[in-house]
Amino acid sequence: MIKYTYQGKEECLKNLFSEITIEEFEKTAALNEGTQFYAYYLDAFEILGFSKELCDSIDTDNLIEIIKDFKKIVKQPKKLKHEFKLDGHTYEAFDAKSSVNARDFADVQKLMYQFAVNNDYKWVSEAMAIIFKRTDLSATEHKDKSHREEKANLFKIHMTMDYALPYVDKLSAEYIKNIKLFNE
Repeated sequence: MIKYTYQGKEECLKNLFSEITIEEFEKTAALNEGTQFYAYYLDAFEILGFSKELCDSIDTDNLIEIIKDFKKIVKQPKKLKHEFKLDGHTYEAFDAKSSVNARDFADVQKLMYQFAVNNDYKWVSEAMAIIFKRTDLSATEHKDKSHREEKANLFKIHMTMDYALPYVDKLSAEYIKNIKLFNE
């Protein structure tokens, strides 16, 4: 977390993947950086902790310095974290030595396609709900649609991107590899 004092008030900006929730990531990812450079960063920084007042009053020189600081510090996690604990429950995912099962990957692939077609960034929380399985439930219970939706909502709020991003990278690489394989 980066702390700034602006006009006598301390403001905090989340900049580590261990601080940024899936929900915050999905919201910032859905923003369109494009040609709206200032608007993009102001909106993203508001999602990541800055007050609306700061974002509405900061001058461009200070904003540029904060953007530089933000970009320097963010490091992408690579290690797959196999276990996630929440509300007294343990959720487990495949690890670096294994792979997602074909049925789960097919479900994640549908989400990735939905993202590609509709720019729907909520696929990250839904994908984590598919691959992280609660250890005290059966396969049938895990695949239940309402269970997955509830779990996606919980993960969106409570799971940080240091858990999710390595799986997103691994699943995306697998998806791209499969597209190439099927197009040969």
